[in-house]
Amino acid sequence: MFGCLQDAITYGEWYNGYGTAGMGNAASSFCMKVGSGVGTVALGWILAAGGFDAQLKVQSASALSSIAVVFAWVPVITSVICVICMAFFDVDKYYGKVVEDLSQGKHRGE
Repeated sequence: MFGCLQDAITYGEWYNGYGTAGMGNAASSFCMKVGSGVGTVALGWILAAGGFDAQLKVQSASALSSIAVVFAWVPVITSVICVICMAFFDVDKYYGKVVEDLSQGKHRGE
Protein backbone atom coordinates (compact mmCIF):
# COMPACT_ATOMS: atom_id res chain seq x y z
CA MET A 1 0.00 0.00 0.00
CA PHE A 2 2.72 2.46 0.91
CA GLY A 3 4.57 1.89 -2.37
CA CYS A 4 1.38 2.59 -4.31
CA LEU A 5 0.81 5.72 -2.23
CA GLN A 6 4.26 7.10 -3.02
CA ASP A 7 3.84 6.29 -6.71
CA ALA A 8 0.50 8.12 -6.75
CA ILE A 9 2.00 11.15 -4.98
CA THR A 10 4.89 11.26 -7.45
CA TYR A 11 2.49 10.92 -10.37
CA GLY A 12 0.36 13.72 -8.91
CA GLU A 13 3.39 16.00 -8.68
CA TRP A 14 4.21 15.32 -12.32
CA TYR A 15 0.57 15.67 -13.38
CA ASN A 16 -0.29 18.97 -11.69
CA GLY A 17 3.10 20.48 -10.84
CA TYR A 18 2.64 20.55 -7.07
CA GLY A 19 4.75 18.50 -4.67
CA THR A 20 2.32 17.20 -2.07
CA ALA A 21 4.33 14.41 -0.45
CA GLY A 22 3.79 15.75 3.07
CA MET A 23 0.08 16.28 2.62
CA GLY A 24 -0.37 12.92 0.88
CA ASN A 25 1.36 11.02 3.66
CA ALA A 26 -0.49 12.98 6.36
CA ALA A 27 -3.81 12.25 4.65
CA SER A 28 -2.91 8.57 4.44
CA SER A 29 -2.08 8.45 8.15
CA PHE A 30 -5.30 10.28 9.06
CA CYS A 31 -7.42 7.99 6.87
CA MET A 32 -5.83 4.87 8.40
CA LYS A 33 -6.69 6.12 11.89
CA VAL A 34 -10.26 7.05 10.96
CA GLY A 35 -10.69 3.78 9.04
CA SER A 36 -9.46 1.79 12.02
CA GLY A 37 -12.04 3.43 14.26
CA VAL A 38 -14.88 3.15 11.75
CA GLY A 39 -13.98 -0.49 11.02
CA THR A 40 -14.01 -1.38 14.69
CA VAL A 41 -17.37 0.31 15.22
CA ALA A 42 -18.85 -1.37 12.13
CA LEU A 43 -17.73 -4.79 13.32
CA GLY A 44 -19.29 -4.10 16.72
CA TRP A 45 -22.53 -3.04 15.06
CA ILE A 46 -22.64 -6.23 13.00
CA LEU A 47 -22.06 -8.36 16.10
CA ALA A 48 -24.69 -6.40 18.05
CA ALA A 49 -27.21 -6.78 15.22
CA GLY A 50 -26.70 -10.53 15.42
CA GLY A 51 -27.34 -10.55 19.14
CA PHE A 52 -23.79 -11.37 20.22
CA ASP A 53 -23.33 -11.27 24.00
CA ALA A 54 -19.80 -11.78 25.30
CA GLN A 55 -21.16 -12.88 28.70
CA LEU A 56 -22.90 -15.95 27.26
CA LYS A 57 -21.02 -19.23 27.06
CA VAL A 58 -23.20 -20.40 24.16
CA GLN A 59 -24.14 -17.90 21.44
CA SER A 60 -27.39 -17.92 19.50
CA ALA A 61 -27.53 -18.96 15.83
CA SER A 62 -27.86 -15.33 14.72
CA ALA A 63 -24.84 -14.36 16.82
CA LEU A 64 -22.82 -17.17 15.22
CA SER A 65 -23.93 -15.95 11.80
CA SER A 66 -22.82 -12.42 12.62
CA ILE A 67 -19.44 -13.78 13.73
CA ALA A 68 -19.12 -15.58 10.39
CA VAL A 69 -19.99 -12.34 8.56
CA VAL A 70 -17.46 -10.31 10.56
CA PHE A 71 -14.57 -12.75 10.30
CA ALA A 72 -15.18 -14.27 6.86
CA TRP A 73 -17.43 -12.22 4.59
CA VAL A 74 -16.30 -8.70 5.47
CA PRO A 75 -12.63 -9.56 4.74
CA VAL A 76 -13.58 -11.33 1.50
CA ILE A 77 -15.70 -8.40 0.30
CA THR A 78 -13.09 -5.78 1.20
CA SER A 79 -10.36 -7.84 -0.47
CA VAL A 80 -12.39 -8.06 -3.68
CA ILE A 81 -12.92 -4.29 -3.60
CA CYS A 82 -9.16 -3.78 -3.14
CA VAL A 83 -8.33 -6.09 -6.06
CA ILE A 84 -10.79 -4.21 -8.30
CA CYS A 85 -9.26 -0.87 -7.29
CA MET A 86 -5.74 -2.16 -7.96
CA ALA A 87 -6.80 -3.32 -11.42
CA PHE A 88 -7.45 0.34 -12.27
CA PHE A 89 -4.19 1.60 -10.71
CA ASP A 90 -2.16 1.85 -13.89
CA VAL A 91 0.53 4.33 -12.84
CA ASP A 92 3.21 1.78 -13.77
CA LYS A 93 2.52 2.47 -17.44
CA TYR A 94 3.66 6.08 -17.02
CA TYR A 95 6.01 5.89 -14.04
CA GLY A 96 9.27 5.72 -16.02
CA LYS A 97 8.43 8.91 -17.90
CA VAL A 98 7.17 10.55 -14.72
CA VAL A 99 10.43 9.95 -12.85
CA GLU A 100 12.52 10.97 -15.85
CA ASP A 101 10.58 14.20 -16.35
CA LEU A 102 10.68 15.09 -12.64
CA SER A 103 14.43 14.48 -12.48
CA GLN A 104 14.78 17.06 -15.26
CA GLY A 105 12.41 19.49 -13.52
CA LYS A 106 9.63 19.00 -16.04
CA HIS A 107 5.96 18.28 -15.49
CA ARG A 108 3.15 16.99 -17.70
CA GLY A 109 2.74 18.96 -20.87
CA GLU A 110 6.05 20.83 -20.64
